[in-house]
Amino acid sequence: NHLFALKAVEANVAKVRLNPGNIGSRERIHQVLSAAKARNIPIRIGVNSGSLEEDILEKHGYPTAEALYESAMRHVEICKDFGFHDIIISVKSTDVKLMIEAYRLVAERTDIGHAQFLWPGFRQEPADPIETRLHVQGKAQ
Repeated sequence: NHLFALKAVEANVAKVRLNPGNIGSRERIHQVLSAAKARNIPIRIGVNSGSLEEDILEKHGYPTAEALYESAMRHVEICKDFGFHDIIISVKSTDVKLMIEAYRLVAERTDIGHAQFLWPGFRQEPADPIETRLHVQGKAQ
């Protein structure tokens, strides 16, 4: 719901989790991204192997590292279309090897100014098992 995302930005949260594909219209996505940009709040794009888009699942047959990467980059491109570049990508799967391979693809195929893989117990924040922060500068390959 884009209204919840806007309320979170208004409350000056550290970051907002957003799935641009679920927010609705491009106008709603633009509203959320503009508000976040105005307050220097990053957007966290969360991709989960259990809830990949139908067309991506049909293309790959089942959740693969490539499918997770493709889903994440689809949402990164939506953000970039609106000039928003402070993006955090979180890729999750119950299959740890699959999740790590998806992160490798993100690291290898994107222009990452700063990439950090965070494991539980290594740092207090963020709460996600692994998180890659991207300052997206170039186009994903």
